[in-house]
Amino acid sequence: MCTININNILATKKNLPDAGKVLYDALNNAIKTNSKVVVDMTGVEALPSIFLNMSLGRIIEDFGEEALKGKLSFKNITKAQAERVKDYLNRFVPLKK
Repeated sequence: MCTININNILATKKNLPDAGKVLYDALNNAIKTNSKVVVDMTGVEALPSIFLNMSLGRIIEDFGEEALKGKLSFKNITKAQAERVKDYLNRFVPLKK
């Protein structure tokens, strides 16, 4: 199991796509090694669409939504953040079919 602090990623990467790739890489590895990723939302103020597209969206496109749900969990997540993630997943339409 791997724990990732999103606030740290967003603070250390130069742009949101690069930050999203860090989460994508962790999730990609978790799926391939049958492990889990815990996302720590401490200090996160916003979840921009480009960040979600480059992380969660790419995982859904590559492996499907069920693979994502089976490998991802959150801690220290606010109700508003949980609703944002849920809304993103409900609205996401994969480009690949």
